[in-house]
Amino acid sequence: FAPEDLAIVKGDPAERRRYLDDLLVASRPRYAAVRADYERVVKQRSALLKSARAAGRGEPAGLEVWDEQLITHGTELTAGRLRLTGALRPLITARYDEVSGGSRGASISYRQGSERSAVLDPEPEPAKLAQTMRDTLERLRRAELERGVCLVGPHRDEVELRIGELPARGYASHGESWSLALALR
Repeated sequence: FAPEDLAIVKGDPAERRRYLDDLLVASRPRYAAVRADYERVVKQRSALLKSARAAGRGEPAGLEVWDEQLITHGTELTAGRLRLTGALRPLITARYDEVSGGSRGASISYRQGSERSAVLDPEPEPAKLAQTMRDTLERLRRAELERGVCLVGPHRDEVELRIGELPARGYASHGESWSLALALR
């Protein structure tokens, strides 16, 4: 437990994703390769989208290949994160209650970046996750080409931490945030 752990609760979504990914890799080392492959695909795909935008042309050749790689690695990473989130949920709730005296419960949920309103099932079906990513890529294709960035995938997802009914980020007191950071560790 360190002061930097407070960033998991109060920081940007990237801090919470990194926390989850680090824990995933620590518990299942094979996810180190999945994570690295996914990050490589996002970097390459983003570079392709950026170059297409700069050139002022439409959809670049080869984007479909990167889409499939994004779906393959993104689905595997998302499925791992979902399973881990489901396993952590009761542990975080119990540890937070122990640390805080049980005044208001804590919870964790996983939301896809493009579907912020939907909390995903902790026992994911890879085929459904892949189809959701495929549909979202199709729906956001124009926006990706206009902005020159990759808008779909686990790098846009949110690990939502709540205390009571409110998101911890932005609503938790300093003491509640520390208690939740300790419960996460």
